[in-house]
Amino acid sequence: MAIVPGKITVKSIATFSRDIVKSIAFGSRVTTKIVVVCSEITAKSISFGSRIIAKSVTVYSRITTKSVAFGSRIIAKSIVVCSRNTTSLLLFDDA
Repeated sequence: MAIVPGKITVKSIATFSRDIVKSIAFGSRVTTKIVVVCSEITAKSISFGSRIIAKSVTVYSRITTKSVAFGSRIIAKSIVVCSRNTTSLLLFDDA
């Protein structure tokens, strides 16, 4: 009884997605900007017999958050550039 190696590949890629949220209240004038640039998410799941390989890779994600309040003037910036997370899970056949 043979087990034919099966291959399952799942990919989800989001490239050059840009989200901008602005909120302006005149009086104390508050401006909030959220920008996500060049985020790429790749997920792969490969199964050979009972061998499972799972990888999750995030490459070149950049998150920029700015908050500006004029009057008491508060500026907050949070930048994450070129972060890469790799998770691997290997499950081998015990036979």
